Amino acid sequence: MYKDKFKTELENSQTIVTLGNEDFKLEHVDKRTDIPARRPLVNQIVRLMNESKEWNHLPALLEGLHAVEATPDTTLRERIIRQATEAGHFHTILMCLYNPRRTGLTLKHDAIVHWVIRSLRRTAVLGSWSKKSTEKAIKYANEVAMLLEQEEHAYGKTTHQIAPDDPRKNPVVIGAYLELFAMNAYKHHEKKDYDGSVKKYTQRLMACMENFVKVIL
Repeated sequence: MYKDKFKTELENSQTIVTLGNEDFKLEHVDKRTDIPARRPLVNQIVRLMNESKEWNHLPALLEGLHAVEATPDTTLRERIIRQATEAGHFHTILMCLYNPRRTGLTLKHDAIVHWVIRSLRRTAVLGSWSKKSTEKAIKYANEVAMLLEQEEHAYGKTTHQIAPDDPRKNPVVIGAYLELFAMNAYKHHEKKDYDGSVKKYTQRLMACMENFVKVIL
């Protein structure tokens, strides 16, 4: 009970409510002193998840915060993505991205796109670009590419020209994909572009840079 007018009443007479099979005594709660500040509390939860490597709780945490309109700010979301990746839990970030309406985590924010793309590369780097880690990073990259086809993350599928600020037209994003596929071809496929991915992303990057130069000129 939050309202001050109920404080004296609750102190003078015990009020019990039953929820399920349990009885609870109603108590007055002072929002100014009895409820911990949200940001330090969320920071503590994230720290504990990182220390215990229990990142599987992240989707529920973000869903709860988003439900009460307390979605973490960009700085905290960046740190969550970075720390989860370092802990080998980038797949948990993908789980959150698959439910943007519930978690509030969307690729429509430039900073989030930046850290997601960095994390894709980091997944390969942490494994020293081994075949296993590189393939894992490419698998995640393909999943992110699918997410970018959804309106919750970009502009959705379109037969029209992609808008200039769409992540799919960002040279940093395209360059990161090119590096992943190029390193995979160089290190694990005898330097051969076995599926044409290197050529595809090279052409996309060149087209993107040509348009960029035209805009500047």
